[in-house]
Amino acid sequence: MLSEIEQVLPSEIEKRSFEIITEELKEMGKILCPETELIVKRCIHTSADFEYADSLVFTEGVVEKAKDAIRRGVPIITDTQMGKAGINKKRLAEYGSEVLCFMSDEDVAEMAKKNGTTRAVASMDKAAALGREAIFAVGNAPTALVRLYELIKERKINPELIIAVPVGFVNVVQSKELILSLEDTPSIVARGRKGGSNIAKRFHIPEIVIGLTIVSMGTSMPELFISVTSALNGYSDMAIGNVIGSNLSNLLLILGICAIIKNLKFKKETRYFESPFTFLITILVFALANNNLKGQPNTINRLEGVVLLLVCGAFIVYSIIMAKKGEDFDDTVDGISKDLAIVDIKTQSIKYLIKSIIYVILGIIFLKFGGDFVVDNASKIAGTLGMSEKMVSVTIIAIATSLPELITSIVATTKGKVDMAIGNIIGSCILNMIFIIGVSAIIKPIEYSVSYNMDFLILIVATALLCLFPIIGKKNEMTRLQGSVFLLSYIVYMCITIWA
Repeated sequence: MLSEIEQVLPSEIEKRSFEIITEELKEMGKILCPETELIVKRCIHTSADFEYADSLVFTEGVVEKAKDAIRRGVPIITDTQMGKAGINKKRLAEYGSEVLCFMSDEDVAEMAKKNGTTRAVASMDKAAALGREAIFAVGNAPTALVRLYELIKERKINPELIIAVPVGFVNVVQSKELILSLEDTPSIVARGRKGGSNIAKRFHIPEIVIGLTIVSMGTSMPELFISVTSALNGYSDMAIGNVIGSNLSNLLLILGICAIIKNLKFKKETRYFESPFTFLITILVFALANNNLKGQPNTINRLEGVVLLLVCGAFIVYSIIMAKKGEDFDDTVDGISKDLAIVDIKTQSIKYLIKSIIYVILGIIFLKFGGDFVVDNASKIAGTLGMSEKMVSVTIIAIATSLPELITSIVATTKGKVDMAIGNIIGSCILNMIFIIGVSAIIKPIEYSVSYNMDFLILIVATALLCLFPIIGKKNEMTRLQGSVFLLSYIVYMCITIWA
């Protein structure tokens, strides 16, 4: 079997794939239209399904019309967050365009409940109310296509392009035929039952989960390496102090600044799960740290570290499951697949995967050396200035290791990615507590000083306010005033810590 394996460079895999597709299409006697050839081959490339050569239907001149619309900065509206995540936003931004998805908006959910429709229908109504030119990419819900058809007939909307690729059995075929019957509306339709799921980009997850897991994991790496290095070098105060200080800066400083920039609207899942979970695991770690039985020193041991890592794993799995369930639950009535997206296929190339792996490895190496450098020099600072390791860890080191969260969250907020900003902050706090302390404790049990109890109690209060703020005052939002309270609290805390 190995003798049959083609030796192809990673950078040439996509090119070779298209060569094979061209050869097999020729053998089948299929001649593609030059205007739409690349689109059809792309669909075949990513699905390995040559039926797309026959089932994809293009209205006259649709490709040039689509290009013109994108060049004019016309936004793309899609019916799934996965579709939004998969579209190449960087390229769109070059033309002043953007991708919009209203499926997770609370006003859409309320409208759907009130009118007894799916969120897909409500999201199309919201799109129509914008009064903007738009490209519609429907990869999930036939109900969205039906509603688009109705809105067009009612002259409430005039799409620049409709990409109709839902997949399934219930109303899928019929909804696509409705779109094809619109003589004056440019469209690309995957006729029949097949559609987006066959050409979907895999493993896409909602922004809030990206923030809670992937982004927060990345921004928490400095804390991880510094805490582990501190524990290994015998600086237990720095190991635990870095986590406490980082979480205080995440909540009071970073979240406070983000809320001042823009009112932060908390999703239902964040209000009722992630925020309370942050509060509970903070109390859990506080209890584990103060477990001095029979006169023994306070220590977070290896077994407790394992427990924290198990909690961490459960949290990540649960977050992904709940977020994916919450994203598309209302469209299960259509009897269709959920894993749908319009994608930039190049991101799936092995070339990019290899490059990413190399960057990760290099990043870990630099973080390892950086951790050693920070810990060694922090201890020198403490000795020179007569500061305790505790003070250095909850102030200088904590702020330094929180810079990734600060930059990431502020940029996300200014760009309107509030979910990612909130997810990054809360996710970082959670991972700091259960992942970083868990890993550090497994490597070497962490001795805990009761001098941190006051800082820990302040952190517990901060996490409690994190739960309370979005449900008091302006509903579901952390306001600028509340952000100011957080920021002021952090300033006061730092002043007391330094000069007390």
